[in-house]
Amino acid sequence: MKTLAAQLESRNGMIAYNTELIGIDKAKDGFEVTVGDKREGVFKFSTRVFINCAGLNSDKVARLAGLIKDEYKLKYCKGDYFRVCPSKAKFINQLIYPVPKEDRAGLGIHATLDLAGGLRLGPDDEYIDKIDYNVDASKAKIFYEGVRKFLPFIQLEGISPDMAGIRPKLQGPQEAFRDFMIKEETSNGLSGLINLIGIESPGLTSSLSIAKMVKEIVSTLHR
Repeated sequence: MKTLAAQLESRNGMIAYNTELIGIDKAKDGFEVTVGDKREGVFKFSTRVFINCAGLNSDKVARLAGLIKDEYKLKYCKGDYFRVCPSKAKFINQLIYPVPKEDRAGLGIHATLDLAGGLRLGPDDEYIDKIDYNVDASKAKIFYEGVRKFLPFIQLEGISPDMAGIRPKLQGPQEAFRDFMIKEETSNGLSGLINLIGIESPGLTSSLSIAKMVKEIVSTLHR
């Protein structure tokens, strides 16, 4: 990410950290965007193209632009991780996945190695109403039961709460799968707005390919 940021800035791009998006208004040749922060106050700028790739808040950004659509509304699906004690982490050297169940929102609790050689179990899947990154320590037994069939060396007392992530899903519990949404909104009267909504974790792996796709969309707007 630091490399990508440096490449952006070397091409005269600018990243505004800690800056809140307040409003998006359609203008004759694009959009007037209102943002603000605690130091600089509120200010506006104009843009011909507005790319909404705001992750967990991408549906809110779409609404600010005037798109109030049920199919754009995100559902938050949290995934907790538990850490395996170092003495047990050494027993595997690759990712191990269970066979996913048809009704699950994720792939099931699996074994994930990090770059330091540590071992995590997770994530699970739990739909939540608000963003919360606290890991529920009481889930330890569920994680233990979920992996001991394919990781028999795991012990309940050898795992501890580690971290959590939240998936921005377009489908809710028990609903059919919905893929990433990447759409230019001319058909909705907002030419130049490109929405990226419901981009789950595989979107990080494919982010550069997604960027190339969005670049092509932008190029068609200026032909």
